[in-house]
Amino acid sequence: MEANNFHSSTNPSLSNGTTNKFGIRILGSGTASNKIYKNDFLRMVNGILVSGTNGSMYGGLQFCCNSFNSGSYDIRLLSRTVVSPQQGQLSKGADNIFNRTADYNFYNGGSSDITYLYSSSNTSHIPSLYYQILPFSRDVVSNPCYSTILDLNPYRFDDDIDELANMASTYQNMEEELASQMVITDGNIELSQPIPSEMMTLRQEASELYYQTARRIMSDSLMDLSVLETLHQTASVFSDPYSLSETRYLIDETSDNAYTGIEDENERNNYAAFRALKAECAAQTTERGVNWYSLSNRQIEELIQIAERNTGRSSVIAKGILCFFYGICYEEEEEISETRSAVCQNEEDVPSDEPKGGTDMREESTQAGQSDTAMSLFPNPAKQTVTIQFSGNNDNVSKYTLVNMQGVVVLSEEKTNSNTIDISKLPTGAYVVHVFGWSGKVYSAKLVKK
Repeated sequence: MEANNFHSSTNPSLSNGTTNKFGIRILGSGTASNKIYKNDFLRMVNGILVSGTNGSMYGGLQFCCNSFNSGSYDIRLLSRTVVSPQQGQLSKGADNIFNRTADYNFYNGGSSDITYLYSSSNTSHIPSLYYQILPFSRDVVSNPCYSTILDLNPYRFDDDIDELANMASTYQNMEEELASQMVITDGNIELSQPIPSEMMTLRQEASELYYQTARRIMSDSLMDLSVLETLHQTASVFSDPYSLSETRYLIDETSDNAYTGIEDENERNNYAAFRALKAECAAQTTERGVNWYSLSNRQIEELIQIAERNTGRSSVIAKGILCFFYGICYEEEEEISETRSAVCQNEEDVPSDEPKGGTDMREESTQAGQSDTAMSLFPNPAKQTVTIQFSGNNDNVSKYTLVNMQGVVVLSEEKTNSNTIDISKLPTGAYVVHVFGWSGKVYSAKLVKK
């Protein structure tokens, strides 16, 4: 509830604390993150009167940026009332304004204390009259209290964009001046003097203004993407080239123009492919986000193609996922074209002397100076059992341990007669297998349990 005016012509001090007169009355709104925001209350007996369950220990009803003047109770919670246990955030205080209150700024009749975060930049933010409230102001950032409802002024962001344009022009002039002072020493280009502190400060301030304005545009109830594009182009010196594309994806903008924030066409296409794969994987799980453990062979192959297509951000992200979750790591750029995992191949494509699904990892040797050999796990991913195979030597398994992604050993066994591990009772997910050979060497590889 936002931008309403509540006022009374009577003197609230004559009401003797009655609960029959109020500006806003809230009764059992549930545990959703509702907000009473940016309203004005004048001479109210109870500005905001609340009862019942309106939150939980994790969040709920909040009161922010409201203005109370000459009232009796500004915010009043009746007996056994529940709201959000924390009002405001460190990054943005509740910052209600309290003026000339007779009884309480914030009265909490519930059974638990409420932490009230406010910015001390304005003395009117301080809830000086309260009950069962824990006021806190240290390091709390002032709430700008921007309107989140429709603003019909088409030029409402122009001042910030113009300021960013001036800052970008000044910064580019500084860059040109700095470039003119570069010198060549022993074939290397070096700066003749350190980067001026004014230049670093300007970049920091411009970046903060850019992201602050972008958040305002995105929170506007009638967000105009053309304004966001103008902001991005104006602040291209300071902004992340991917931020505009990310914004478009977040609002489900999938047109051909959705990737204009990335100048390189190949990277635009690769980034689009990565986002499409990510969206497909996210749709396969009821959990929040993407379960990268459970990609199909086709999806892993697509991720490998994205990783090897170029060296942009989408490629870097894909390589990180492949290495962490599937042990497919790219240590040298020239090896990219050679790096393929058998997990992604069809059985007829796999040479007869190489098991399907094998994931090769270089050994971690406990003895210095020993030649490189490899250990394979197959099949990988696997459901029931997985077999350990050594290549390049005749080592055998002395002991193995399986460690989950939280670093907990979930399986450990001494083995003398078999190289097969039963994983049927393990939960689905990724594990690291450490194998101790009879030779004294230790091998490690990633395993995915389907």
